[in-house]
Amino acid sequence: MLLETQLAFQYPLTMMSVDRSKPDHDEVRARGEKTLVRAAGREAALALSIWLVAMLYTVIYCYLNGYGRSVESLTFVWWFPDWVFWGIVLPWGICVLLSTVFALAVMGGESLGEEIDADPAASVRADGEVRHE
Repeated sequence: MLLETQLAFQYPLTMMSVDRSKPDHDEVRARGEKTLVRAAGREAALALSIWLVAMLYTVIYCYLNGYGRSVESLTFVWWFPDWVFWGIVLPWGICVLLSTVFALAVMGGESLGEEIDADPAASVRADGEVRHE
């Protein structure tokens, strides 16, 4: 008994009982929602950063290369003035490719939880009993 008392004072956390029961449905759901929100935040930050880089590049490149030029210095790339092609068409094309890769490879297909019937009356039988599917 004396040894147990000494151990209890020496290691107070080891004497505490630990609840090892299964987590309830609400805890699991909250953990899943937290993971889902965290993943959505990362995806939104990545999409926003791609947009920000493309916007800054387009505005700065078009400002520096589109204004104050002589007509003789203009060249054409695929029927576009060079500053339009390199400043607008190419970045937009890259954004379309990045968005496609982002949507197909990066974005997750996490479950959003239980599917709720759009018409709640459809899940109630004529006799008033609720269907559970």
